Amino acid sequence: MFETFYKLTELPKPLKRISTEEVLDTDEGEENTKPSKIEAEAKDTILPVPRFNPPPEIPSAANWKNALVDYVRVPRAPHLACNVFFEDTKCVVIYDKFPKSTFHLLLVSKLSINKVTELTFDHLPFLAALQSRADWIARGLQDHKPLVIRAGFHAVPSLTQLHLHIISQDFDSECMKNKKHWNSFTHPQFFVPIQHVIASLKSGNQIKIDTHEAEERWLNSPLKCHRCDLHVKTLPGLKTHIKTCPETRTPKGLAP
Repeated sequence: MFETFYKLTELPKPLKRISTEEVLDTDEGEENTKPSKIEAEAKDTILPVPRFNPPPEIPSAANWKNALVDYVRVPRAPHLACNVFFEDTKCVVIYDKFPKSTFHLLLVSKLSINKVTELTFDHLPFLAALQSRADWIARGLQDHKPLVIRAGFHAVPSLTQLHLHIISQDFDSECMKNKKHWNSFTHPQFFVPIQHVIASLKSGNQIKIDTHEAEERWLNSPLKCHRCDLHVKTLPGLKTHIKTCPETRTPKGLAP
């Protein structure tokens, strides 16, 4: 039945979650100077980025906290296929059910890990591949609409299964409703760019998060523009301000 489904939809088959050992393409005891297969696959991508076309309705999960796990489960339930934007051996990229901006995708890792604080130096090749994939997606989205796009992890994620937010910085969405929503994507410590995670791990520093501080202080910080740092009392007022506040830079690919 599943074989017929994938032939008719032309969607890639869901792949198994992978372990850290499968991520690294090195032999124990050997120095590896060449990029791993997993990095090479990401860098050599020549396929066009899929068209950004969110489904009218994204399926709900019985257990919302584990909703992302359903996308890396094998076999994946057929009704979830409509929400898959892209998939490869390392991740599945899906549309966010409650998008906080014009472009908002979740790059869900197939690695058996749940949050950024669990990442170690050994995960660097895997993270480099995810960053390359996110950058490829960002460039494709920008071909359709030239918006600044960032990719980062939430310091305290609301969903299990490690996932990277790929999100444009216009935040023009009805789902962006309150201060905690805003700060979760603009606070420099709560929204952790993938570039920062990679740099920290390379220098030997594992990411550490004070959960209480993150949830009680960072998410409740005063509202301010992420472009010019102007403090605005209300979210509607901030959204109005953003429409006239110019971007400091509009790079192609992922912004820092």
